[in-house]
Amino acid sequence: MNTPNYSALLQSFWTPPRTPITENSNSNNHPTEPTDIAEFIGEDLLWQQTIPAKEPNLKNIPNDLPNKLIQALQSLGITQLYSHQLQALQAIRQGKSLILTSPTASGKTLSTYPAILEGCINQEHRALAFYGLRALALDQFHKISELLSTIPTQSRPVLAMITGDVKSEKREQILKSEPHILAVTPELIHFQLKQPGNPRIGQTFISDCAMC
Repeated sequence: MNTPNYSALLQSFWTPPRTPITENSNSNNHPTEPTDIAEFIGEDLLWQQTIPAKEPNLKNIPNDLPNKLIQALQSLGITQLYSHQLQALQAIRQGKSLILTSPTASGKTLSTYPAILEGCINQEHRALAFYGLRALALDQFHKISELLSTIPTQSRPVLAMITGDVKSEKREQILKSEPHILAVTPELIHFQLKQPGNPRIGQTFISDCAMC
């Protein structure tokens, strides 16, 4: 299969409509909106590929993860990891930078957080997690909170979040508490880091731009 002309593909999206859109039409005979992206793009589509589904490549949870973390995962019904999750764990352990691009609900959260939580539990690491949208930060906050809730309080990493609806005085309290994991939207941490006297709050950085 020939490689598509990506330049032409991008240019096609910038091409203005060929026919004007009629405004304030009173006709009830509107055509049915296309539900398939290929049908929607129509003749502007230059290249299309369907990737066949594959059976998941599952691996056992590494037994060298902290026992508390393994038990927490098992309590949520997670007894195995996908191969890409295990590869991500190994890469983060080695101190490598990692970029993971995959669709929604493909396991990105469990690709990054087992290694992060391992560092928090064993070595008191701190992680700074950037989320492009408040809604995404909240979604991830609830997922990680659910996992952490099964770990005994005395050894449970502290999770916190700063978004636009958190008042300034509360933000200062959160930063001074030095949580193990701080979820934040980029513009807020940019503002907070400009304030004098703030503690160092991150050794590991996570950026989830799935919704950026």
